[in-house]
Amino acid sequence: MAEKPRRDPRDEVVDAVVLWRLDPAGEAKAVIDAAVQALLDGLDTPALRELAGASPKESTYVLEELIDRRRSTSWRSATAWVMTPDTRRCT
Repeated sequence: MAEKPRRDPRDEVVDAVVLWRLDPAGEAKAVIDAAVQALLDGLDTPALRELAGASPKESTYVLEELIDRRRSTSWRSATAWVMTPDTRRCT
């Protein structure tokens, strides 16, 4: 059986963030795990490294700050924290 192709790591992280935001009382571990996997897949930004290093027991407010650190005013604000440090666009 052929292995299923992997999705873009940014999509995986964004999906985890969106699901977590729908139920912030739920597990933050999925967001952190998605950030770790994105790093392993080669996507690397300072904000992503901080999120990947966060504790799943961290408060919702702290995690939101990490996710929104690089917030954009565009409709892609859910992915804005994946932006490179020297550009104002998503990579």
